[in-house]
Amino acid sequence: MGIVKRQEKGLIYFDEFNKSELDSGWEVLTDDPGRYNADYGVLELRHGESPIYMFFTELTGIEEFVLDVKNEYNPTVEGDSGGLIVYADDENVVKLEEYFDAEKGIARSYPWIRLVRSFNVYSAYWSEDGKIWRFIGNQEVISSVPKIGLFLESGTQGEPLLINHIRIQRSARVKVDNLKQGYQVELRDQAGKTLEKKICKYENTSIMFDFQRYGYPFTGSFAVTLPDGNRFESSDILSIYGGDTYYFEPRVDLYYREYSDNGEFLDMRLQDNQERFLGYMSSGQSVTENVLFIAKNSLNQGVFQNVNFELASYRGDQYQNVVRVAPDVEGEPGAWSMQVNATEITPESPYQFWVRVERLDTSTNYEAQVTFGIRISSTYI
Repeated sequence: MGIVKRQEKGLIYFDEFNKSELDSGWEVLTDDPGRYNADYGVLELRHGESPIYMFFTELTGIEEFVLDVKNEYNPTVEGDSGGLIVYADDENVVKLEEYFDAEKGIARSYPWIRLVRSFNVYSAYWSEDGKIWRFIGNQEVISSVPKIGLFLESGTQGEPLLINHIRIQRSARVKVDNLKQGYQVELRDQAGKTLEKKICKYENTSIMFDFQRYGYPFTGSFAVTLPDGNRFESSDILSIYGGDTYYFEPRVDLYYREYSDNGEFLDMRLQDNQERFLGYMSSGQSVTENVLFIAKNSLNQGVFQNVNFELASYRGDQYQNVVRVAPDVEGEPGAWSMQVNATEITPESPYQFWVRVERLDTSTNYEAQVTFGIRISSTYI
């Protein structure tokens, strides 16, 4: 169980060209299919009598994004150039060019190139490792429907442009939301080392981390400390992309106890928003069945306070009539009701409660299935 839940995915597109066919999101402008090839871990653009353009169509309607390209390109003759392009019309074009500098007799190319769009402003960067980026410049293009992608200029001579890796994200920053004033959020690496700390300010509900310095995907985690000192951290490791939005939602892990014929038991974990079959109730046996549920705090640190377990509708309203919950009192159910409450749940002390299900009358209910949900909520401060 983690302490955050990803609410919005930042990764728009990722490709290392390991498939024999180009993704359907690309629009290729050339009459010659021999001018490009996507296979064996590389997208190859080849020279010809006319330029070749490859536009990623989804980017036309996205007003903020970060486009990163890892490439191998060694332009060797004057006029030999390729890279990234923003095309509105013949008068409104932005190119992040890698080219042959005839005056100096050298190639101007980079292992990584980046294009960042912020509405009508496009900024260019280059990098040696895909982590540390150096600013090249920016330019404005006024267009609601720009075409954005790759290009290679015309010319029968020159080396091909090899694209090893393309990654498109919604932003270079990552948001942690659902916070309150004074909540401190730590960004930690895979080894648990704290890299940055940010505090949620007055009237805000979120903080932002700039991930450009770390590279993508970033492998690590978050920890959150509340103003009262209660600290939430988990051993879960996340793969984080730019533009991701995470909600601070630390939750208990919920299990139910299942018994075998010889009396041994196994605690079965329930997943969020997923259906689980709890068992049969045979005719002629007891008209009710009691199932033990266990709420566990599997955080490295953090105490859940005022945790409420409430029956909820799932594929019908049967829970209102034939399902009840009760606290565990020395191994037996206490008073039955529609909800139970745990004052606190620590990593050392799970909370147990019972669910009672009443068997339906098979003469009036052909399938005779009882369905219900359990809604869990808690207080952090």
